[in-house]
Amino acid sequence: MSVAKLSDHSRAQGTNRALRLLRRPLMGMLMVSGLVACDRQTPKPVEPAAPQVTPTTVAPRSSSLPKPDAASVARFAGKYQANLPCADCKTIETQVTLHQDGTALWEQRYINRNPQRLQTTQEHVSWTGRHDAEQVWLKVGSINYYFDQPTWGELRMLDLQALPITGKTAAQYHFTEQPLRPLPKAQPLPPLQATYEIIKSTT
Repeated sequence: MSVAKLSDHSRAQGTNRALRLLRRPLMGMLMVSGLVACDRQTPKPVEPAAPQVTPTTVAPRSSSLPKPDAASVARFAGKYQANLPCADCKTIETQVTLHQDGTALWEQRYINRNPQRLQTTQEHVSWTGRHDAEQVWLKVGSINYYFDQPTWGELRMLDLQALPITGKTAAQYHFTEQPLRPLPKAQPLPPLQATYEIIKSTT
């Protein structure tokens, strides 16, 4: 075999080997493309949606207190009023009515306050006596109010530690007792002559 033929044969073998080497990655790419196409065509199973959890409505914690004993009722039951200090108004007209069954009515009216702010509040709350009927414990929502009675016919609001409030505004925390019902009008006395005639007729 001549040198030229050998050279052509070797060149052909090299070309075939190169084609085989190129065919391998090409086949791999075709296989991957086929898998991707199959993956796109095959629908994925739909996972069931997670059940929606409805939030549970938590009932507000009861703010009722133990009923007052007879001594506390005899000493404190009644209606009291005060004008409490106010940071953004003139004063807070406050009334508290302590009923004998341990319920109470807490009413507040903000005087000369911005009309866009809260003007009045009225809450039905509870109260009880404490320290052997020496103090009143009034619960308004989550706030505890304490009172004592320095003199008959009034209540004095205490601080959060049930101690007397001091300072320039201390006198404004004194509640004075109000009549629960208006007193009946006094009947005018009969004239003296009519009284004499009544007495004379009965003798």
